Amino acid sequence: MQKRYQHFVFDLYGTLADIHTEEDEPALWEKLALFLCFRGAAFEAADLREQYLRLCGLYQYAADQALAARGKEGPGEPEIRMVFRDLYRMKGMDAAAEEIEDVCRLFRVLSIKRLKLFPDALPLLRTLKQAGKGVYLLSNAQASFTWPEIRLLGLEKHFDRILLSSEWGARKPSPAFFGLLKEELRLPPEDTVMLGNDPAADCQGAANAGIDSLFIFTGWPERPAALPGSCREIARLSDAAQYI
Repeated sequence: MQKRYQHFVFDLYGTLADIHTEEDEPALWEKLALFLCFRGAAFEAADLREQYLRLCGLYQYAADQALAARGKEGPGEPEIRMVFRDLYRMKGMDAAAEEIEDVCRLFRVLSIKRLKLFPDALPLLRTLKQAGKGVYLLSNAQASFTWPEIRLLGLEKHFDRILLSSEWGARKPSPAFFGLLKEELRLPPEDTVMLGNDPAADCQGAANAGIDSLFIFTGWPERPAALPGSCREIARLSDAAQYI
């Protein structure tokens, strides 16, 4: 007999949204450096990229350590706003929150090459809601630019709750992040299924949390040699409707 679920938890990027970003292009760093120069924080493009990556590494370490101090397993999730705040401070500036938000979003806009929903994303979400199912988002994402993207894609109204990793200091496959499904949302693991395209972050992370998963291959990451025993592969997002 086909197992049915009451609660459906989705990954965002690569599962519902087809996205491609390029953060290594020299033109991105040249334009971002020019923007910061206009705002009074003068960087050369190469130095800006180097300092950005250095600060990302420092904040990643801090996020991992913060979880460990609470007895939680990582990986942690740093907050990109803090990185850009510190870049301004390197130039003797304390930028306002609105300024930092603007530069975070500009960075994202400059990196995006493609962002659109997969064709069957909204039909599936509507089907689940019409069936009275709980629908949630558990995404490794930076709130600064992911909230605008969620709204741009018309997704917000389709979810009962949205959990973004940067707002919780942990990301998939961290048990600390998956643990929010039970601790914060009160979802019974036996009635919950995770849908995602990342076999490690989504499927193995769910398995470690005692949650079943549905895997969909959308081109990246590479198709795994094996999936957890609690995971089943579906060919299309719409195939998830058979688990209602």
